[in-house]
Amino acid sequence: MASRYVVQWPIGGSSFRKNILIMAGREDDVQRVLADPDVVRRSRQDPEVYLFYRQEKSRWLCAVVRREIASGFLITAYPTDVIKVGEIVWKRSR
Repeated sequence: MASRYVVQWPIGGSSFRKNILIMAGREDDVQRVLADPDVVRRSRQDPEVYLFYRQEKSRWLCAVVRREIASGFLITAYPTDVIKVGEIVWKRSR
């Protein structure tokens, strides 16, 4: 599933604008989250939105994408302490 998503850095989107300073220079980290996540969850608010999580030390990096017909686009990305509630779509087996 993760390989279908390509990072496109949009100019718009209020969540993205809020997180742009926090995530400045971390495009490679976001691509890594999408290519090799630890957990993928479906949003409870929008079934076409997926949250990709990858653990980094004591925090998680989350990339939020919207699924389109054959691809998807990045909505926002941010570090977080907790994984949001939602349907688990995929989880890495350790």
